[in-house]
Amino acid sequence: MRCCNWVMTWSISRYQNTVVASSIVRGLFSPLGWLVGFWLLSGAHQAVYAHYGVEGSALSHVLWQWGTSLLIVWWVQDDERQTGYRPCYEYAAFMFFGWPLLLPDYLLRTRGIRGLLWISAFSILFFTPWLFAIATFYLAG
Repeated sequence: MRCCNWVMTWSISRYQNTVVASSIVRGLFSPLGWLVGFWLLSGAHQAVYAHYGVEGSALSHVLWQWGTSLLIVWWVQDDERQTGYRPCYEYAAFMFFGWPLLLPDYLLRTRGIRGLLWISAFSILFFTPWLFAIATFYLAG
C-alpha cells in the first residue's frame, strides 16, 4: 500500500510541476512578456551602441517607437478581454498614437490605486534602454 501512495504522490507532483512550467511559458509568450522582452532587448541594443560610442540608426529608433506602440496596444487589447473594460470603439488606434497619455488613464481606471504600481513598472521598463546606455557609457567609459 505504501508503494501505491508514493506512486500517486509522485504523479500528482509531476502534474503540478507541468502546470507551473506551462504557466511560466504562457506568461513569457503573453503580450506583456513580449513587451518586457522587447524593452530589455532594446536596452541591450542601446548599451552596445553606447559602449562603442555610436549613435543608434534612424531605423532602430523607428522600430523601437513602432514596436513599443504595437506591443502596448496588443497588451491593452488582451487586458481588456481579461478585465471586461471596454472604453470606446477605436481605443486601439487612440492607444497606438497616444499611449504615453492614455496608458496611465487606462491602468488607473482598470486597477484603481494598484494602477500606480503598474504605471511605475511601465515607466521603469520604458526607460530601460536609456538606463542601460547610460550605465554602459559611464561604466565602460
